[in-house]
Amino acid sequence: MIQIPSDPAISSLWNTAYTQSGTILVFNASNGEYRWDGGAWNALGDGTIRKEQLPGEGLHTLSIRTQDAAGHQTLTQRQFTIDDTKPEAPHLALIHDTGASNTDLLTSDPSLRVTGLEPGATWVFSAGFDHMFHYGSGDTISKADLHLPSEDYAGLVRVTVQQIDQAGNLSDYGRIDLQLRPDGAVI
Repeated sequence: MIQIPSDPAISSLWNTAYTQSGTILVFNASNGEYRWDGGAWNALGDGTIRKEQLPGEGLHTLSIRTQDAAGHQTLTQRQFTIDDTKPEAPHLALIHDTGASNTDLLTSDPSLRVTGLEPGATWVFSAGFDHMFHYGSGDTISKADLHLPSEDYAGLVRVTVQQIDQAGNLSDYGRIDLQLRPDGAVI
């Protein structure tokens, strides 16, 4: 079995795993060898493939060859996308800027659109009112998601967002500061 320490066990030989150029563990591979992308075979040693033994970023195939006491060989393969580049910070924008202009960040509706997310990334956000980050879904943050101090809260709303790519790399924070005027009138 081939496993990234933070991965669940692999159930299929060709599932692609993502790693931040970390350690890869190989189990039940005494007297084993490994190679990347059809290259030269290397002794597996203690069953750990360390960061410095990994190829560069991108999609790669790891092959493990083992031999049992009777001389029977087994070949196991697994694809990995090695990625240690942090993603770009996501962007936040008001869906409905109800102020005097559509760029003044004054609004009666603090619903936000999240853009700049990598495919397969997860993201978290906080408006700071409950001192917690929350997992986002889709590409929007609703007024209810912001956990405002009260339904009629008026004032500064600072929202930060961060994405986590499939390999676990964290982006910098994206941020928006808006002024909420919940009276519903166009400002």
